[in-house]
Amino acid sequence: MDVHVGRVPPQVTEQQLKKLFRSYLASFNILAFDCKKYSTKSGLGFAFLTLPEADKARRFLQYWHQLGYNAPRLFGSALVLNQGHNQPDEFHVRSLLAEQQKVASKLAKEPPKPKAREQSGFHFSSLSVGIWGYEGDAIGVDSQFQDNRNGVIVFGNSSLEIHLAAKVHYMTTGAARKTTRLDIDYASVDNVAISSGNQVRPTLSLTLTMPPKIYEVIDTKAQTDSYLANLLDTISITPNQDTLYGINPSLPGAKKHLARICCIDDAHAKVVGLCMVYQIVLEKDNPMLAIQRLFKTNLKMPPLNIFQTATLNSKANIVEEFTIFCSWMIDSNVYPDITFPIRFQLHSLVLEGYLPPAKVTQLLGGIEALAKSEGPRMVAEALRKCRYEIPSPSRNVRENEYSISALLSLVREYVSYEKDLEPLQDLVIRYEHLVHVYKATVTPTGLFLRGPDAEVSNRVLRRYSEQSEYFLRVTFADEDGMPVQFDGRASQEEVWLRFRKFLQMGMFVAGRGYKFLGFSHSSLRNQTCWFMAPFMHEGKEINSEEIILDIGDFSHLRCPAKCAARIGQAFSDTTTAIKIAANQMSVVPDVERNGRCFSDGCGTISMQLLRKVWKMLPSRFLQPSVLQIRFKGAKGVVSLDARLRGDVLALRNSMLKFEAGSTWNDIELCGAGYKPLPCFLNRQFIKILEDLGVPKKVFLDLQTDEMDILKMVTRTPVNAANFLESSFVGKSAKTPMLIKLMNDIGLSFRKDQFLTDMVEIATMSKLRDMKYRGRIQVKDGVVLYGIMDETGILKEDQVYVPVRKKVDNHFEMYCIVGDVAITRAPALHPGDIQRVEAVEVPEDSPLRHLYNCVVFSRFGERDLPSQLGGGDLDGDIFNVIYDQRLLPKWTTTAADYPRQAPVELDRPIVTSDMTEFFIDFMKSDQLGRISTLHLCLADREPNGTFAPSCIKLAELASIAVDFSKSGIPVDQTQIPKARPVRPDFMAPGPRFVLDKKIALEETKVTEEEDEADPVSLLNGGQRKTLYYESEKILGELYRAIDEKQFFQQMRQISEATQLCPDEEPIMQTLWKYVKRETMAIQWEHHRQLGEEIRETYESNLIDIMTSLSPHPRERLQEVEVFTGNILGKNRGKENKRTREASKELSERFNRDVEFTVKRIMNSEELDEDYDASETLPRAIACFAVGIEEKKRWWKLESFKYVAAAVCLEELWKFHGLKGLRRVYQTEPVNVTPYLSAKASSLY
Repeated sequence: MDVHVGRVPPQVTEQQLKKLFRSYLASFNILAFDCKKYSTKSGLGFAFLTLPEADKARRFLQYWHQLGYNAPRLFGSALVLNQGHNQPDEFHVRSLLAEQQKVASKLAKEPPKPKAREQSGFHFSSLSVGIWGYEGDAIGVDSQFQDNRNGVIVFGNSSLEIHLAAKVHYMTTGAARKTTRLDIDYASVDNVAISSGNQVRPTLSLTLTMPPKIYEVIDTKAQTDSYLANLLDTISITPNQDTLYGINPSLPGAKKHLARICCIDDAHAKVVGLCMVYQIVLEKDNPMLAIQRLFKTNLKMPPLNIFQTATLNSKANIVEEFTIFCSWMIDSNVYPDITFPIRFQLHSLVLEGYLPPAKVTQLLGGIEALAKSEGPRMVAEALRKCRYEIPSPSRNVRENEYSISALLSLVREYVSYEKDLEPLQDLVIRYEHLVHVYKATVTPTGLFLRGPDAEVSNRVLRRYSEQSEYFLRVTFADEDGMPVQFDGRASQEEVWLRFRKFLQMGMFVAGRGYKFLGFSHSSLRNQTCWFMAPFMHEGKEINSEEIILDIGDFSHLRCPAKCAARIGQAFSDTTTAIKIAANQMSVVPDVERNGRCFSDGCGTISMQLLRKVWKMLPSRFLQPSVLQIRFKGAKGVVSLDARLRGDVLALRNSMLKFEAGSTWNDIELCGAGYKPLPCFLNRQFIKILEDLGVPKKVFLDLQTDEMDILKMVTRTPVNAANFLESSFVGKSAKTPMLIKLMNDIGLSFRKDQFLTDMVEIATMSKLRDMKYRGRIQVKDGVVLYGIMDETGILKEDQVYVPVRKKVDNHFEMYCIVGDVAITRAPALHPGDIQRVEAVEVPEDSPLRHLYNCVVFSRFGERDLPSQLGGGDLDGDIFNVIYDQRLLPKWTTTAADYPRQAPVELDRPIVTSDMTEFFIDFMKSDQLGRISTLHLCLADREPNGTFAPSCIKLAELASIAVDFSKSGIPVDQTQIPKARPVRPDFMAPGPRFVLDKKIALEETKVTEEEDEADPVSLLNGGQRKTLYYESEKILGELYRAIDEKQFFQQMRQISEATQLCPDEEPIMQTLWKYVKRETMAIQWEHHRQLGEEIRETYESNLIDIMTSLSPHPRERLQEVEVFTGNILGKNRGKENKRTREASKELSERFNRDVEFTVKRIMNSEELDEDYDASETLPRAIACFAVGIEEKKRWWKLESFKYVAAAVCLEELWKFHGLKGLRRVYQTEPVNVTPYLSAKASSLY
């Protein structure tokens, strides 16, 4: 039932109304309700209470009417309650009933305990921003910016806010008061210090790891003298008060605007990126005890230190010091031996606040001396890695520990580590597709530098590989590293202005001026682009204009988005490149019919030329028949055509996007059909298939099968090993083999904490993918590149799907035959999934030479790929499902949207047009919002994805996908308004975190804690999303998985099998076993090599832990890297960005650990045809080195698991792939055949 609430004062917020009504409603056992407030021009507004049960609502109304004059008044206004005329939304009521059931269940288990209300807001008289400095051994804040406005600091449950009193600004529309608000998440606070006794007033100092988010609140008719008082009244209110004060009470007709800004004022702008200490002067001593109580009761708050801070006599001027520092970087004649790589690292240390500019300037003499004696590369790497060990000034760090001599000693220590390492440069040399990439991140307040990291190269960087330091990958992000996204509550215009300034004017990094160069299609969606600085190459100056001219001719293009996309082809990540002669490339006509292109993006390649490509691949076993390529101005896919003779590359007109320069003659690989990829359902696929008649039981059975596998993972080592193998977790490190062989000799991985954590993280990640993303594997399904039938043998609605899989040490070929479902992601329209016939082809057909692809027919009224979510054949991958249970019972006509005419100019495109489009894309990309809303409406609507609202959203999603090429954004007025009610399967679950051990962090069940959050109450509260129990298949799948129970049972199994305190660590037992089994093998002469391999492995591992961490001052944990899952305590909630980061994490670690395994097996000659006679001795040496505890600042342990895996596998091979002796067997073993040449001479 809806209850109309009349005569609501304009100052009152929804949160305050909720708080007022909650205690009254609880008396009627109404534990969940919603409140929506509406304003009117006349002053007094109204609200609606939505109550889930009508009978209880009527009794509550009757009681309220009986109160009469005694009913609560707000600002002297008596609230008038009556039954609403309209029925509430069905899903709104269902969500409240679900919420009520949860609350009742929690209250039954844990009756509420009365809690004393702690003071959470405190007045202060001024704010200063600066750095910590020393006065002798005493420490104090060296203020670099002072704001003498008084204000209020408010501590919330997970964040705090600093409010500065308003200033009056005179605008064209009249006077307006602008108040400043600083939002600080506790995860970004390194520590808090309070000090009193030596000063007139106590201070509170916040040391941050990143600048705060800064907002400006503009009020056109605020009451000037009541702001701060009313601020505290707002957060101290109790339900029984007769009057209620709102934050910054306004007169009727007042307009408030919230705007995100980049600094408090111009003076703050100069130091905001350099100073991370925010200090406020409290007004009196009384708050000290109250603040201490707050920090004791809230575990989410950062560490609190209590000590007397010093008053500094000699103060720095960080603005002047930074100017001097920048002047030195620009002048290469000063300290010439400090090369760019060193300058880059020093600049990074300053920009992230690790060292003040004056301190770095004082270090230059010592740094140059080190660079002369040890080499610039060593010093640059040392500076890069030592940043986490630089002591931050604090009461626990004496001044001499922060001195120039101490800092230089730290750098020297790291240089000594670097001497014995396999340098990163060698990794780039060994893998030709890798290049050093320097990176920068621009945020609303700062600039941060990272790298160089070894990453996949592109056409431009490959040509100028010797000048890679002149290229910079720039990401635009919020302070926490996440994209700056649309915020309906606050204007972001000042942020976009700042980003535009960098894009149009460039930036200075380590003394070099970098300007915008371009971006790829994928980097655009990640808000990342390339900048470059001019350099000399072959006697000629190369700048951004020269590079774009060299890439190709774009003068005929008039659409900025399309021009940027074409230039972006040169910045696509490509691995292998082989040069061909101009006459080996030919252009063949496209296959077109009815205005459709059946060969869009698809060409062919001869066997002779394909074999040359194979030779360039890292393994002789990689022999794909389909390649995704970039060649000159062409992009797309080429497939093997066995009928072609000689070296032939046949491209189609649809592949030719621009006229490239004559010097670009390389075939570059973006990807290839190396193997069939596993097929997974997702929420979009599941919902459409349900709407196409697939029974619910099918999906439930598939998920149950997957859950049965997960339940068995931790029960036996064999299951755990098989699961890791199939999930590609630890496979490159041979962890599955290690677990299997340890089990064979009688050792369980569950006795080892690292291996146990690894298996449990992988298991929980798979389970959470199923529960929260609907990611269920389809065993009878594959994901493959799509190509066109060049022979014409396939009929309309037929496909040919040849698959080649590696089984053990050989390949098996098979062809999928029969009816299949085919689709591609994303899929929003019900016609995005079609049912077609997969057929075999004759033995003598040229198609028989193809594998790991889906071949589409060239016949029909419309090409099939375009029917699958607007796909084409230029590199799209398609899901082919041949599980007969999942085939749609019926299908519908695919969507056919009209082509959007691109936004064109009446002149050639210039750089500023492309940078402006980059900004527009960041501001207007709505694809994620549309997809989320589509999922909600598809569940609510009886017709699911067939509902008109869902069909409209599918069309808008198509426009959003094309935005990056057409330049036409989605008309946001056409997007249906989202309601704060969603199906339960979209609810956030408990966070899966890794602190000292893995854990599930409970989520709040009721709103009471949110409403008790002073920060939430202060801002009127963001409307809470409610969740109803979905009756569709996605809801049933979601509720079928009890994540908490699964986790508890998994932990119980692990805890029951853990080592006893007096037991020997399992890896020590394994080492003793290896020594016993190989006692006659000589391996000590490989110890030095083992040391080098370990040092290189751990150096690369630390690089990954540092560069891919989402938290600027916190490394990833080792097990996160090993499993490819970013989980840590302060990582924030999982989203697309963290999943992409986890993917990059896996790719980089797998690359580095594969390199390590090859070195163990084959020392220097990284060739698959190696002599294995020394592999076991090398592996033993590496295991011996790995088992040793090193006295290093880093505590890494994973190398021993990599070495142990190689060691046990080689021992197993020695036994003819038969069983190994168990740990407690003592019969002698014949090791003579495996003795090295030197060892044999001793016997």
